[in-house]
Amino acid sequence: RKELSMCLFPYDYHNIKVCLKSEFLGITPTEDHLMSNGDIDWKHMVAMVRDRNFMFMPTVMKEAIIEATDLFGRSGDPQEIDIILDKACYKQMLQAAEETGEDFLIGIVKRQIDILNLKTFVRLRQMKKPWSFFQKVYLAGGNISESFFFSAWEENYSQIADKLTPYGLSEAMAKGGAKLSETGDFALFEKLCEDALMDFNKKAKYESFGIVPIAGYWYAKELEIDNLRIILTGILIGSTPEQIAEKLREPYV
Repeated sequence: RKELSMCLFPYDYHNIKVCLKSEFLGITPTEDHLMSNGDIDWKHMVAMVRDRNFMFMPTVMKEAIIEATDLFGRSGDPQEIDIILDKACYKQMLQAAEETGEDFLIGIVKRQIDILNLKTFVRLRQMKKPWSFFQKVYLAGGNISESFFFSAWEENYSQIADKLTPYGLSEAMAKGGAKLSETGDFALFEKLCEDALMDFNKKAKYESFGIVPIAGYWYAKELEIDNLRIILTGILIGSTPEQIAEKLREPYV
């Protein structure tokens, strides 16, 4: 259903990144690096980006490709492509959610944006990056404003956790931030952020009709795939069952 296209946009934007970066490297994008479950068929996406034929492409997406191409041409920095396309992706997702008028869909996209911004905020602080870099990559549209992050830039994680209570991310910041401060390990923080997203997603279980329970099931399946990756990666690197279990995300049921 068209109402669920917002769930597919991240795959479309992944394919655009692959197409553009392949083009700038002088190579042809291959099926091995492209995803087949986007809103736009990957073969059509390859052709549209290659030919700069944007006739059947959403305006936000088209403008992002033009901007990314122009900026890369001037800077030569492939990170610029990711920044521009990520912003466009979540802008388009939020627009699509708002068009449905469903509070749940709008809310879950906003929660995703908040979590991505919080993860970026924490990583950049740990890397001792300047505030200006966060400003550059900040995703608009979430519930947590840019000014919130600015005021928290020099604060410790426990102080920030208290301020995150209204946004449902206090526990992730308190427990994850404490572990991060002690060990430098992001694993618990990222797990708790994803658990907070799933907490919100579980609201869909109480809806019997319409698009909301389908969307909830979609996000639940994506999380199951993430858990499968965590298990397989853990096995490959020789982690113990206990170490793997610590990283697994909270399930939908």
